[in-house]
Amino acid sequence: MHELSLAMALLDALTERLQDRSEVRVTTVYLRIGPLAGVVDSALRSAFEVAALGTCAEGARLVIERTPLVVRCRLCEHQQQLDETDGEEPHPLLFGLVSLPSACPSCGAPTLEVVGGDELDLVAAEVVHG
Repeated sequence: MHELSLAMALLDALTERLQDRSEVRVTTVYLRIGPLAGVVDSALRSAFEVAALGTCAEGARLVIERTPLVVRCRLCEHQQQLDETDGEEPHPLLFGLVSLPSACPSCGAPTLEVVGGDELDLVAAEVVHG
């Protein structure tokens, strides 16, 4: 379960950014995660809850925005969104089974590249003083 190491890295990033503010508590953390990041939301939430114990982020809520998988043809520049998750995390058993088309639907060239969907970004954090 790599979600624990991700949660710890997330906490490191938060505490590094807040190191000069000793009286600050993190209440909400906003993340953007793509389907190729291989993250199970519920596992990340659980890992974050445990890793945050005794830190400025103890009890903080994770808000996760799911981003789509997007490919672009290097030849004709056609871009296409591939997954329709409607903001939901993919089923944990389907990670690693992402099906990419073998050719561009516009020109037929086998020159597709992934341009979106591998994100794992810390977008923002809400904090309170005191």
